[in-house]
Amino acid sequence: MSQIERHVISVEQPADVRDARLRPLFELWDSRRRGRCMPARADFLAEEFKAWMPNLVLYEVEGEASSFRLKVRLSGTAIVELDGADLTGRYLDELIDPARHPAIYRSYGQCIAARAARYEWADTEPHEPVYSVRRIPFRSFCKL
Repeated sequence: MSQIERHVISVEQPADVRDARLRPLFELWDSRRRGRCMPARADFLAEEFKAWMPNLVLYEVEGEASSFRLKVRLSGTAIVELDGADLTGRYLDELIDPARHPAIYRSYGQCIAARAARYEWADTEPHEPVYSVRRIPFRSFCKL
């Protein structure tokens, strides 16, 4: 049986992103920071995300740093197909098993607190990553 190993890193430069398909997304995000810790959603045109749109989920952060909720603002078509429903407008805490809340919210909270992109993947050696996730915060969605 394969061993699954999870990895999470804060992204400092494009080379930190192991999945070459996602590296250009970080490059785009990074180019729009313009000396700021993170760009605003308004710094982008929707069509710039076209290549990744089917696999993107955009969350809006609501609440305070100590107690926040994540609302699905956009759910890509591949995500809708995977989930079997369009979850746009729903809150993440309503969609996942309550037992998973601490780990999930800790991961998002670290991204929000650091105001930095995060990259996560899981390996099953010797195969390619099982999944690959990017969390890239935007100022307008992170009001904390």
